[in-house]
Amino acid sequence: DIDPEPNPRNKTKIHPSLGANVADLLDKATKEQFYLVKHTDDGEPKYELGPRALVEVGRFQMIQFQADALHEKVDPS
Repeated sequence: DIDPEPNPRNKTKIHPSLGANVADLLDKATKEQFYLVKHTDDGEPKYELGPRALVEVGRFQMIQFQADALHEKVDPS
């Protein structure tokens, strides 16, 4: 197993297999309201689907896209 490396820009842990541009992608998607970012008590970011994602793309399609990007299967529950 490879331990995720911390991203010095925002403390988000990025798994090396996802590439260095994941933080930039999350920043851009957050600015465009596809995601909302909230911070946990310890300051770690927590991403949620934003209003634009739900209106323009739909919840299931966003979840399917994320699962595909991570080479995972969608949990039907």
